[in-house]
Amino acid sequence: MDLKCKELYCTHNNNYACMAKRINVDYKANCKTYKIDPQKEIQDASKNMFEVAPDVHPYRHNKDVNIRCNCKCLFNDKGNCKANGITVSGKRNCACCLTVIEK
Repeated sequence: MDLKCKELYCTHNNNYACMAKRINVDYKANCKTYKIDPQKEIQDASKNMFEVAPDVHPYRHNKDVNIRCNCKCLFNDKGNCKANGITVSGKRNCACCLTVIEK
């Protein structure tokens, strides 16, 4: 599963890859797993501004990630995301799933 996260200050973000083992998306497509890491806020974000190639990054295509989804999305199958991957981005205090396709 391809999990991209553009929230550089999230505790689960590692070079644009989400390292969380479980992701929760609410009915408004907000990523409820998003959590600001205070240590990342004070460091130079430019060090993590480039995406790591899929064959190099250990969690890039992790099939064991559980994505729970509560929004009315084409990929929502009884509360589980069936997309091949998701991208999360948004505002500073809110991360949103950009992969959502409304039914």
